[in-house]
Amino acid sequence: MGMNVKTRHRLSLLIRMLVFVALSGILSLVMSTATSPWVITMTAIALSLAVSYLTFRERDTYYFVSFTCNGNQGRCYLRFHERVSLDEIEKKLTSLNSGHQTIVCWYERVGRYEYELNLSDVEHK
Repeated sequence: MGMNVKTRHRLSLLIRMLVFVALSGILSLVMSTATSPWVITMTAIALSLAVSYLTFRERDTYYFVSFTCNGNQGRCYLRFHERVSLDEIEKKLTSLNSGHQTIVCWYERVGRYEYELNLSDVEHK
């Protein structure tokens, strides 16, 4: 059995914090020992790009969706590799409902933590 969702979330936050502290330490070390403005500038640019990538990289996008299909209402969580339009969400739900036309009534983006927390609740019942 895998790790608890809360434990994974906390571990992920801890790892991101440690990476940020490590990159900041490297930058401080280079700034204090380098004498060439060229080295200082290139190091600062490289480290700021690394921090920006870790902070703002595109991650999976999670949605909580309320929909109707064949007169029945339903709700579910969906995961996509990027942000998608309402049409893409409806196409995905239609394919999951054996090709029956599915209309989204309401949807919202949710965080990975909420997505995993609710999926693990369903898996353990």
